[in-house]
Amino acid sequence: LYDAALRCLDKAIEIDPGFISAWISKGNSLDCLGRHEEAENCFDDALKLDSYNVIALINKGNSLQNSGYYEKAIYYYENALKSDPQNVCAIANKGNTLNNLGQFERGIICLDKALEIDPNYAAAWIYKGQSLDGLCYFKEAINCLDKALKIDQNNASVWENKGRYLDELCLFEEAIYCFDRALEIAPRYYKAWHHKGNSLSSLHRDKEAISCYDMAIKLDPNNSHYWSDKALSQENLGEWREAIFSYQQFIAKASKEDTNLIETV
Repeated sequence: LYDAALRCLDKAIEIDPGFISAWISKGNSLDCLGRHEEAENCFDDALKLDSYNVIALINKGNSLQNSGYYEKAIYYYENALKSDPQNVCAIANKGNTLNNLGQFERGIICLDKALEIDPNYAAAWIYKGQSLDGLCYFKEAINCLDKALKIDQNNASVWENKGRYLDELCLFEEAIYCFDRALEIAPRYYKAWHHKGNSLSSLHRDKEAISCYDMAIKLDPNNSHYWSDKALSQENLGEWREAIFSYQQFIAKASKEDTNLIETV
């Protein structure tokens, strides 16, 4: 779908190179395809036509955030807010970026401001929940996600996040319920499969946990952590040969950070 959209947008830009909305839409499509650098170039082209365009500034910030350039993303959100100080999206996205920088208290300040302007802005409740999770205030984080679910009960990411926070509180059955809700909405949501496996393992339901890890591996085969968690469940069941194979897969797929962790153990 995105490839077809890109062809249409390229045609529109060919006809009218000054069509700002087409440049922004093209950038968004590229971002969804993970082509963040190309997306940023499109937003730059839009900003050459109108340097104060709030939508282009926000979307450039989003693309930079997706690439991990958090400080640069904040710069664009703040520029958007110079043009539109009450823009809830820019404020909330700035708060989310501060979360990604580990600056959770500053993130909460932004998100509270966003929610003061629009209490029904679900993304701000989600990001505030993530801020509180980062500060280990799990009950308060769950309250934020419940607010988001009142606004949008079909958001799989919210259910998955709520499940993780419940798991942190050792409320494993409640966590599994949330992961199941997420998977009803998005059956290919590999994070929900992984975290459901962790909650099942905490309840000593390791055969079921392994089935969940297998689903996560099938959907996201290059994530080493699924293999290490699967190995732990196999150990719990006394499946030593299978556990050794899973640990071998973990080591083969492990990132440099994971490898350093292995070396210190």
